[in-house]
Amino acid sequence: MENRESVYDKIPAGHGYNALTAGNSIQKFWHKYKFGNVISKVDFSKKVLDVGCGAGILFYLAKDVKNGVGLDSSSKQIEFAKSINKNAVFVNSSATKLPFRDKSFDYVTSIELIEHMTKEDSELMLKEVHRVLKDDGKFILTTPNYKSLWPAIEYVWSKINVIDYCEEHINKQTFKSL
Repeated sequence: MENRESVYDKIPAGHGYNALTAGNSIQKFWHKYKFGNVISKVDFSKKVLDVGCGAGILFYLAKDVKNGVGLDSSSKQIEFAKSINKNAVFVNSSATKLPFRDKSFDYVTSIELIEHMTKEDSELMLKEVHRVLKDDGKFILTTPNYKSLWPAIEYVWSKINVIDYCEEHINKQTFKSL
């Protein structure tokens, strides 16, 4: 099997942004819903790190971003994020070894990333998030719930989409397992 980076590199630069802005109505709704839900819980006047930022949608949609940092392992996604965002800094790095000082962020988000990581890498990422998050900071993580209708949706969506989420999602979580 291919390594995770080569699978991820098959995703076109800006894929999430294109789904949000030019996708079908289901894609647009889903992206606005999931990012809007996270945005409603974050104070963007504080220091915010988005781990696995992809195309940079969180900071693209958020208002009044003061100290936003997006991190992703894909250089082409980072370059795309920089092209649509002037209100945040973007870093090409691994989620398993965050290049930031201890306790340096008020908020850390990770939106639909953990399901793409091996169990071992997700544990390393969570330890790193804990390390860079301030003592009174907040961590917001989203992932599909595999004890819901999601597996059926994922199967159908993978058949009609450019991305095969059945192949991409290797760390399937439920509310309880997470």
